[in-house]
Formats: sequence, C-alpha cells, structure tokens
Amino acid sequence: SGVLSLIPSLIASTSLAPMGPAARSMASWFKLSVNEQLAHTPPLWGPPRDVAKGWTPSSIGDPCDRNMLLGVLGYRGDPISSTLRRIFDFGNFIEDWWVKQFKAAGIWLPGGGVTYTRTKPPVVRWKYDVLIRHKYEANRKFLVEIKSINKDGFKALPPNSMSPDANFEALFNLGGGMHQRVRNYLYQLQVYLYEAQEQEGI
Repeated sequence: SGVLSLIPSLIASTSLAPMGPAARSMASWFKLSVNEQLAHTPPLWGPPRDVAKGWTPSSIGDPCDRNMLLGVLGYRGDPISSTLRRIFDFGNFIEDWWVKQFKAAGIWLPGGGVTYTRTKPPVVRWKYDVLIRHKYEANRKFLVEIKSINKDGFKALPPNSMSPDANFEALFNLGGGMHQRVRNYLYQLQVYLYEAQEQEGI
C-alpha cells in the first residue's frame, strides 16, 4: 500500500501541470489491477486433509478445536484480501532478510526451512525458520522462528529481559489484542524445540 500511494505523485512528476483527471484515472486502474492480482479467493472447501499428514505446530495453539477439525475436513478459510496478501509477502521478505544477515554474520546453520515429520502419535509435520549458533559460546545454538509485526503491536510487547524464563512468562501472559496470537507463537516454538531437541529458541 505504501508503494501504491506513491503512484499518483510519480505520475504527476512526469508533467509540470498538476495531476489531472487522466492521471488520477491512471492511478486508479493501476491500483485496482494490482489489488485484483494480490487478492486470493480460494474455494471455501477443498479436499480433506489426509490424517496421516498429522498436525502442524501453528495449529496446536488454536483455542478452537472446531477450527482444527474443519481444516482436516477441507475448510480453506476466509478469502485472502489484497491487504493481507501484502502483509504475508512482506513477512516473507523480512524472513529472507534475516536469513541473509545470519549468513553474513557467519552464525547460520543448516536445518531451517526443511519439513520434518514426527511419525509416532500424534503425527506432527513441522518446519522451523532458522537455526543459528552463538558466535562466542561454543556448542550453543538457537532455533529461531521469525515473525513480523506492525509498530502498534510491537509497542504492546513486554520489554526484553536477560532471563529466558521471564521473557516467556511475560509473553505468555501478555494481555490485549495480541494475547492469543503471541501465545500461539509460543506453543509453536515449544513444539519446534521439543521435536528438534534444542534447548533455546528466539
């Protein structure tokens, strides 16, 4: 949306005259065409998910069992708006940027981005983002799950502590509109740590 907001000024900059109706029309159809391309309206229902595929860590923290069951039965959820698609795409960009920084710093370790399957019940298919090593402490590793957030949500987060336990407790008990989302992320990270047999996560 930030890029799209520049379009009228970019069009106007090609002329010494103020932006007229033709330029505004150009901006309108261009924005409309981009929004149509970004919006995704999948069928409301698809094929049922094979139970043998198991569960995903991101769904385990859902407080509504009905959502999980509907997903197995084939419910595909609400349509994805162009605004939400931009948010998802920007989140992917943020993740790629961090991976690039970890590699440049020489602390990136292989293993992230690969799908693993826990075969014993309950079956879980999982894929964490990144594994990094501590640059100054030998044999110390961190499993990293990257999340992006807007500035208002970021301001609502509790302050960092040097104590991992204090950080976990503060995030787990976070109130307000961020409560359930952050709690779901913590459940997700705990599954990754347990399945990967790693001790520390970020």
